[in-house]
Amino acid sequence: MNDRAPTSEIPQRIPANAGDLTVAAMGGLYTLELGCRLTIKGRLDTDVLARAVRQLLDAVPVLGCSALRVRLLGSAWERCTALDGAEYFSVVWSDDPDRDGVAFHSEALRMDGPRLVARLLRSHDADDVCLKVDHRVADGWSVKELTCLLAETYTRVACDRSWIAEPDLSPRPTHADLRGLLTPAQRRAARRTPGIAALSKWKMSLRRGRRDALSVRRLTLSPDRFLAIKAHGKVRGATVNDMLVTAMTRSLARMFPPAPGIALATYITSDLRRYVDAPAMRRVCNLSSAALAQIACDPRDDFDEALERVMRSVRPWKDCLWWLKGSGGTPLPYYALCPIMSAAAVGFRRRGMNMPVMMNAGVLEEGRLGFGDALPVAAHVLGSTLKVGGFAATVSTYRDTLTVWMGSYERDLHPALLEQALHGMDAELRRALERAGSLRRTGGPGSVCRHVGPDPAAG
Repeated sequence: MNDRAPTSEIPQRIPANAGDLTVAAMGGLYTLELGCRLTIKGRLDTDVLARAVRQLLDAVPVLGCSALRVRLLGSAWERCTALDGAEYFSVVWSDDPDRDGVAFHSEALRMDGPRLVARLLRSHDADDVCLKVDHRVADGWSVKELTCLLAETYTRVACDRSWIAEPDLSPRPTHADLRGLLTPAQRRAARRTPGIAALSKWKMSLRRGRRDALSVRRLTLSPDRFLAIKAHGKVRGATVNDMLVTAMTRSLARMFPPAPGIALATYITSDLRRYVDAPAMRRVCNLSSAALAQIACDPRDDFDEALERVMRSVRPWKDCLWWLKGSGGTPLPYYALCPIMSAAAVGFRRRGMNMPVMMNAGVLEEGRLGFGDALPVAAHVLGSTLKVGGFAATVSTYRDTLTVWMGSYERDLHPALLEQALHGMDAELRRALERAGSLRRTGGPGSVCRHVGPDPAAG
C-alpha cells in the first residue's frame, strides 16, 4: 500500500502497565487471543479494509508492537521493525465461515508481528470480518472498541483514500487512573473487598479428546429470549450477567454434582469503565475487574434461590475495583505473580480442580459498526480458552441477540462437554422463565452451534 507515514512521531517503546503484565503472567492458565467476528451481507472493499487495519496499527500504537520486554524496572512493548511488510490482513474464500473463523482464531499471533490481525472470509453471499487481538494489550471491552474503530476508519478511508488517522500518543489508562475516578463510596468498598479467596475443592471429572484442534460451541439466544431474561432479572434486582452465572453454575453442578458443603469457585470478569463517565477510559488496555466468587450450588434448589446466592457472592464486586491487589491496592509484581500462576496451573491440573470462567464483553454498539453503508447482520466476541481444562464462557450482545461463546482445545477438554454445558445453561434459563410465566412453553430453545472438532458423540 502507499499510505504515507503519520505526521506524529510514534515511539519505538511503549510502557507496559500492570494490566498487561498481569495478563502475561496468566499465560500458563489460558490462551492469550481475543477476537470479534462480524457477518455482513454483501461485499466490502478489500483494499479499503486492508488500509483501515493498517491505520489502526498506528492510530493505536501498542497494536503495532511485536515484543513485550519484561524487566524489573521499565517493562515495555517494542514496535515492529517493518509493519508494512507484516502479515496483518488476509482475504480467504470460504465455503464454511464458521469453521474457518474458528481456525483463524486458533492461530497464535506471530511473535514478530503486530498485536492485531484481521481476516476477511468471503463466502457466496456474505463477508465475515474476523479480528484477533493479543489479550496482553486488550481486554474484552477493548476488543469491542477496536471493532468500532475499524468500522469508523473503514468509512473514513472509503470516502477519502488520502485520510490518515492521527496516532493517539497519550499514556494508556491504568487501574490507578480508573481508581481515581471512583466515588468515595466505591473506593471504600474496594478497600473492604478481599483478595483471592480459598479455592473450591469441587472436582470435575473432565474428558479430553485426542486432537489438538480448537473446538467451539456457541449458544445464541434470540432477542425475545434476551429481553425475557433481562426483565426476569430486573424484577429480582439481578443483571443479565447474574442470570448467566447462575445458569452456568447450575448446568455444571448437574453435570458434576459436588459433594455436600462444597462451593464452586467461579472466576468472573467484567469491565468497570461503564461506572465512570470519562472519555479517556475508552481506550485499548486491560482494565477489566476480576472476581473469584464462592457460590454454593445445589441443583435441587430453585433457580431464583440460586440467583440470590450468586448475587450475594458477586455483589461486593459491583461497585469496586479489584485486580489481584494487596492490602494497599497495588497489583502484585509480575515476577511475583508469574510463578504463582504457573504453580496454580500445575496444581489445578493435578488435583482435577476447575474453575468456570465468565467474561461478559457487553453490548456491541450497532450505531458504530457501519462499514460505510454496510451494517453487520450478526456479531459476537470470541474469548480465551483455558489451558488447565474447564469451561470459559465469553458473552456479548448485538441487536439484542445474546451469544455465549465457549471454546477449548480438544487436548484440554472434549467438545461434547462444551455442548452439554451450553445446552444445560439454555435449559436452566428456559425453566426459570417458564415458571415465572415470562416465556411461553411453546417458545423454541436457544441455538447451540458447533464449529471445528469431531462429532461430540465420537471418542
